[in-house]
Amino acid sequence: MRVQLLILPVDESRIVGGQPASIDEHPYQVSLQYNNRHVCGGTIISERWIVTAAHCVQSPFVRFFSIKAGTSDLTSDDAVVIDAEEIIIHERYNRITADYDIALIRLERPLVYGSRVRPILLAPITDHYAAGSKAMVTGWGVARNNGPLVTQLRKVQVPLVSNAQCSRLYVTRPITRRMICAGYVDIGGKDSCQRLKEFMKIQKYV
Repeated sequence: MRVQLLILPVDESRIVGGQPASIDEHPYQVSLQYNNRHVCGGTIISERWIVTAAHCVQSPFVRFFSIKAGTSDLTSDDAVVIDAEEIIIHERYNRITADYDIALIRLERPLVYGSRVRPILLAPITDHYAAGSKAMVTGWGVARNNGPLVTQLRKVQVPLVSNAQCSRLYVTRPITRRMICAGYVDIGGKDSCQRLKEFMKIQKYV
């Protein structure tokens, strides 16, 4: 099985029409915390490194950032919590256009891998995913429009949308080749777009 990590840079957390998920299914998923409060999702890529969206780590106070791993429930006491040591934002990140919206977090100490804490498997950069292919979105957000923030990890499967179609839908924001769109643009009900904080999209091929 090949797995690709993709990041959708947008603005406020939401997994509408999704369902509860288990960290055992998605052990690469972490909660990015600022002053012990969830702000964004992140993904484990090695023992010391987490990838997330640049807009999630704009604060200059690195010492206030930490990650919570190995749990589906943000209120659980069994989570692994590690402080951030360094944050690297892509040098070409543009706050206005959200282009290059990606950042790396170096942890103060390495993660210990287990059944609930594992790195994601990245597909080759040359891989191409056609519009209509299904992607899995995971994260902590709101489960319904205007709903409260949930503490239980959630997931939703959505189809990829071509950048050309996405550009027609989002006329006020340029869509670049470093971005990806997903969701049901005609029928609604399930999405990971509009006011999202940040979610990791996992495209799986068996």
